[in-house]
Amino acid sequence: ALGLAHRGSRRSAHQGLRPGLGSGRGCRLRRGGESERLGGLSGPTSPGSVRNGLRIGGLNARRSDSLVVRHGLTDFGRKIEYQKGIIHVQRVLGEGSYGVVYQGQLKQKDGSMSDVVLKRVKYNVEDADTMAHYEHLFNAYLSKAAKGAIADFIGYFDVDAQVDNAIPPGKWLVWAYEGDKTLSYFLNRRDCEEALALELQVSTSSVTATVIKQVLLKVQMLHQAGIIHRDIKPANIIVVDKDKSLKLIDLGACADLRRGTNYVPDESILDPLYCPPEDFVLPTTTPDLSKQSAMVSLAMSPLLWSRHMPDRFDTYSIGVILMQLAIPALRSDQGLRNFNLALKRAQYDLRRWRKTQRGIPDSEFRILDENKGVGFQLAESLLKERGSNTGILSRFTRGKARLSVEEALKHKFLLTADKALTEEEMSRFTSKQKESTASSGSGKKRGLFWRLFDLEARLNIKASATQKQTAKVQRLERDVKLGKANPEQLKDARKTLQVYENGLDRLVNDFQEAADDAKKTLQSSVPKDYIPADEPPSTTNRRSGRRGSAGDLKIENQRLKAKLADLESRLDGSSNMRDGRVAAAVVNNGLRASRSSKNANDNGNPGNGAARGNRRSGSRRDPPTPPSSS
Repeated sequence: ALGLAHRGSRRSAHQGLRPGLGSGRGCRLRRGGESERLGGLSGPTSPGSVRNGLRIGGLNARRSDSLVVRHGLTDFGRKIEYQKGIIHVQRVLGEGSYGVVYQGQLKQKDGSMSDVVLKRVKYNVEDADTMAHYEHLFNAYLSKAAKGAIADFIGYFDVDAQVDNAIPPGKWLVWAYEGDKTLSYFLNRRDCEEALALELQVSTSSVTATVIKQVLLKVQMLHQAGIIHRDIKPANIIVVDKDKSLKLIDLGACADLRRGTNYVPDESILDPLYCPPEDFVLPTTTPDLSKQSAMVSLAMSPLLWSRHMPDRFDTYSIGVILMQLAIPALRSDQGLRNFNLALKRAQYDLRRWRKTQRGIPDSEFRILDENKGVGFQLAESLLKERGSNTGILSRFTRGKARLSVEEALKHKFLLTADKALTEEEMSRFTSKQKESTASSGSGKKRGLFWRLFDLEARLNIKASATQKQTAKVQRLERDVKLGKANPEQLKDARKTLQVYENGLDRLVNDFQEAADDAKKTLQSSVPKDYIPADEPPSTTNRRSGRRGSAGDLKIENQRLKAKLADLESRLDGSSNMRDGRVAAAVVNNGLRASRSSKNANDNGNPGNGAARGNRRSGSRRDPPTPPSSS
């Protein structure tokens, strides 16, 4: 038995805002259900990991150059010769258990400066050197073998002695800066589909199919290079600003099933919210490829892929993302945990799950039900049991197995991908871009709410990270008192919490300023002689047409005020937002919930029935309320 109760969560601490690149990690599952905590916020800790007879990642571990992988990946990519002035560190993009990610600039040969993403590894944290080592190797390898599928990896540099206060000693990884928004950020927006359509420059009706197709194509490139990602989730999918495409990040969990790099048969690095029911990419009885000779492991690899279909590990995660894109109720960790539990009870039969689930109205299945339900058919095929080519019944069960990437890319649902913007959508999106800088009128009002939706998503992500980091600090404080943890770990965790709290305070202030500006704009835009919406129109009013213009404006303002009240309701007591309990409330209830709706939910509103209880750990927020038609 896998012992699901022992499976800890793993999540990037700032998920949604380009923190990734290996900045957070959660659990390594061992056969028999023993979970080994890797910097996450739950699950038991261990003094270190034993892999191939070598203990790595201890509390006092330093650089990972001493790690040896027989005939595995060895190319570390371009080494940047570091000297003072060549690197400028700017803002922090994210900080997790294993590293800190910054936006910065790199000096080119011609003297110009280019925007980059920098990651510094925390070497005093258990297993950080190991995760950084493998992330480095896979980025260097896939930047050539799967170019365009992952974030653009530039190289690395070592700092032996500190000559710049902003650049402490250690190994730094460098990527080209391509944007700071991940798919998780958009799933946290209440106008998710519209915001994604604007970002990807596709029709709103084809957003879901476009995202899934792009993710499948990028994962296919990894599989063709012999790599299983093992951590496909919205937080690890970045939206590239330049060409409006999607790329994969956070490669520390990847496994090379040709040479055995970062692969141990009875261990699996996973995210419980997105991993498939089999947990392991290959059966735990599979020979350890890293212990075989190069010739033997390369000869075994095609046979293992054919018999056990390890690539289906990633396609299940893509199926979960498809469900989140299509069904807003599954965009919260709580809703997703409940979905996973119910799907397990339904024996991974999505149709059976739909018949038995409660709380998600049929209207939320609209995207999956269109065109005779082709979207639901694809989700159903991706969320099945993996299946196998072994055993006497394999010829009968293979047709019922989970789809591969190649099979999924041929599905009818993806024929609706990449539809160009209609003229109406282009006009609306152009107006939105203008509204974002408008100084008066209705354009300013709608632009302000576009900004508020952005801040809401960022604030929710930051609050979730703060709550989790608070829990981590509290746990470390207990462990240090008991002598079970290193005081240096607690010191680092407190520093990280301070970064989160400061960022949360800034976002709360930004949101409150934007909300105040929106209220002033709404109040000043209502004519003094408006006709109340509930006043019966008189003959004079109908003749003059005055009710039509002023009344419509009043109705619009009422709707916008309702949106504003909805957004502001979760900011009551914002001065106490740094308290972990308040942050937890934000995570559990979501910024969308007003006091009245929260009370209704607490009293048993079936609409949130899908957001309670699950088999897997982790937390984020309840799904946002979709925007009104106004």
